[in-house]
Amino acid sequence: MTHLIMQELPFSRETLRKIEGVLQNEELFVLFDPSAEVYNLGFYITQKRLHDTTTVALIDRNILKDVIPIVEDSLSGNNESCPERCRIGAALMAFLQAGNVLIEPSIALYEQRSNAERELQLFRCADNIDPRFYASLAEGAIDTIPKSAIPPLDYEGKQFSDGSVSLRGNAAMRVAMLKLAEIDLSDRAPSEKMNAFLEWSYWDFCLAMLPIFVACRQFAPGHFQRGVKPLLRGHRVMNREKALLGVENALWDIQLIKEWAGKVQMQSAENRLWLLCSRDAALRDIARVVHNVEKSSGGSGADPLDEYFVRYWGESDGLPFARRWRAWHREEKDHPKRKSNQEGFVDTWEELAEQSREKICAWRPSR
Repeated sequence: MTHLIMQELPFSRETLRKIEGVLQNEELFVLFDPSAEVYNLGFYITQKRLHDTTTVALIDRNILKDVIPIVEDSLSGNNESCPERCRIGAALMAFLQAGNVLIEPSIALYEQRSNAERELQLFRCADNIDPRFYASLAEGAIDTIPKSAIPPLDYEGKQFSDGSVSLRGNAAMRVAMLKLAEIDLSDRAPSEKMNAFLEWSYWDFCLAMLPIFVACRQFAPGHFQRGVKPLLRGHRVMNREKALLGVENALWDIQLIKEWAGKVQMQSAENRLWLLCSRDAALRDIARVVHNVEKSSGGSGADPLDEYFVRYWGESDGLPFARRWRAWHREEKDHPKRKSNQEGFVDTWEELAEQSREKICAWRPSR
């Protein structure tokens, strides 16, 4: 479908086509409807004009790091050539601003809480720069946005708030991701790793959907050779304390997916479109399947859970994995021997997490 743009744009239509092409090439977006023309600015303008629908972009930390240096370089007087990823960040900002898309950076900011206040100020500036400067930067016409175009840093506004409410639920995810990292570091074959994580999730922990999808992609045979990056990375570095940071980074990705999926559930009631923006292909991939599974629950047609496992494992392994998880989740979740059904289960989480931390820290690469 072609969406006609009836409003005046801050830059030429030729420039818009270039910007749309850059973003489509990077594949940064995930929307609830996979058939939507997500890289067509007219789509968002049409939603606003016809339905008064507001679009909000939920960005990850990688996107934030594409944008903030643009402001920092301008303020510092750095006239060196703009890095390519910042030009992509500029293309994104030009696109979002031209379409009157709001931007939600909170989770990206929470991820580095120690720098959050400063980064929030810088992002506020970035979000108020004339989009024509972003378009020029994206096209390579300029290398730095003029300092005079940067809004002041010290204007009053809402301060960065505590994220305890927004980040609830991370304790269970942390236990699951630590266990996933522990299993991934073992010498087991891929199918043995997947089996081990499924068994542990059912008997010793809980059948949380997100970690299962992370594990499906993480343990898939030959994923590195096929160019499939897992969500959990950095847990094999020699510095074992940094290995634990890899787990924390994956947790923030999971939090972003949870936040987006939750917002999508409220879209109709709030008349908002939530656009997930991420540089991480694994994050985007998992977000899509989580949404598809939730959307198809109880419906007819192809099961997205089956499709996801088959994509990474083939039918012979993938379908049994998917069907076992589904049977456990739908029919056998109340088994009395499951630890999640026993009194005091939540009190064991920290012990489970610590056991995995110890094994992760003790890991050394085999020679």
